[in-house]
Amino acid sequence: MTTENKENRRSNRHSKQSFNSPRDFLWIFFLVGVLMLVSYGTYTVYNKIKDHELQENLENQTSQLVAQIDTELEKNDLPSEKKEHDSNTIKEIIYLPKETEKLPYKNTEEQLTHLMKQESKKLKHPKQAVVVGCVEKQTHTDQLSSYALHVETYDWKTKEQTFQKEQERTEKEIYVNTDSGEEITAKALIGSKANLLGIQQVIQQKLLDDAENPQEILDAVLALPRFDFKDATYTPEHLQINLPKNETGVDEVTLAYRDIQAFIQTDLVDPNQLAEESTDLDPNKKYVSLTFDDGPGAETTPRLLQILAEKNVKATFFMLGQMAEEFPQIVKDVYEQGHEIASHSYSHPQLNAIPKEELLEQVRMTDKAIYNAAGILPRTLRPPYGAISPESADIIGKPIIQWDIDSYDWDSKNTNAVIDRVNQTSFEGGIILMHDIHPTTIDAVGTVIDNLRAQGYEFVTTSQLLEQKEKPLYQYFGQKDAREI
Repeated sequence: MTTENKENRRSNRHSKQSFNSPRDFLWIFFLVGVLMLVSYGTYTVYNKIKDHELQENLENQTSQLVAQIDTELEKNDLPSEKKEHDSNTIKEIIYLPKETEKLPYKNTEEQLTHLMKQESKKLKHPKQAVVVGCVEKQTHTDQLSSYALHVETYDWKTKEQTFQKEQERTEKEIYVNTDSGEEITAKALIGSKANLLGIQQVIQQKLLDDAENPQEILDAVLALPRFDFKDATYTPEHLQINLPKNETGVDEVTLAYRDIQAFIQTDLVDPNQLAEESTDLDPNKKYVSLTFDDGPGAETTPRLLQILAEKNVKATFFMLGQMAEEFPQIVKDVYEQGHEIASHSYSHPQLNAIPKEELLEQVRMTDKAIYNAAGILPRTLRPPYGAISPESADIIGKPIIQWDIDSYDWDSKNTNAVIDRVNQTSFEGGIILMHDIHPTTIDAVGTVIDNLRAQGYEFVTTSQLLEQKEKPLYQYFGQKDAREI
């Protein structure tokens, strides 16, 4: 081995001995420790900064959410005081109206707090949540307002760094009369017995319209017991009626307000549920209504229908039930040609002078005869001889249509006399009484129409003349002459 190789081996051995010394290892451990400590410190500081930023963002987002809720509730038209309660993870905010004594609730704050606690329990391990409770007020019309207990929950979503609405709950919605502050009931909505009876008529027609086989329940519908205020439940969208025990097989009826609009206080319901107020009557024109009693006649009524069609006039026919039974096709023709059909009793007795059961039979038998012929129940009734009393009007349960222009065709039975009488006594808004069983009357009708048109009159049915606002327990002599019976 050369001297040079020996020196190299000695040098390498000394180097290895130097690197493996304890002092060298201590230095290495020290340096590694320092690096780890610096890294940990840097990581810790970074996380603290990050956590601080996240917490700051959470607080800012919470403040923004609360400010947004404050702004929304300012539109509530209900001055409120805000109460806040913070727990570790849930912020509860309750907006309590300042004048709680005017609310339709008892212990408003307790009820709201209870609802808020229920909603809080539905949150699953929230990092941060906001639960808001308030009383909402809405004004629907000048007379209709509503109150409701309302709770919303917002949960913090860490990944998205924002609040997300989780739950929304509205309970105990109560509608009140804005003026009185009292809760609206069916009695407040309907108001009178006359309106109850008007709605009763709507129910009877609806039961028949909705039935698969109306003939099977016709008698039961005509004998339907009358409902009372206690049987009706108010909502702003419709009226719910629990029918008294009956034989129709129907226990409950839901009525749209547009179908009973004439019989309710319309400013106490949702305006969207009403039909638009409209009338076919021009205030700048003169109107009269032609009415015909005691028919239909086998020969006279078809001839009258032909004249009315030629003159383009619609009239109202007050039919006797016994005549409708005898000539159902004529009844159907009258209806299908656009005329109005009403009741004139079954056999023409003086209705205020007969027993209750007999009077009921007169009304129901006529209703049945007309329904069998035309598929509709007559809404109004003209009592024979115009004879009516409060008691008989109550039993009848229909608006009573009288007259204020009498042709006296039943007395004169003279065509020219009828023409002259109507021509001389007619006036704006009048209801003209005639009879479609007298040939002399039919002979007069064409000229009567021509004469009145020459004076500027137009012809409408009685319901059109009264703008569909007739009510039971009232009698109507003309467009502007309604009298409580």
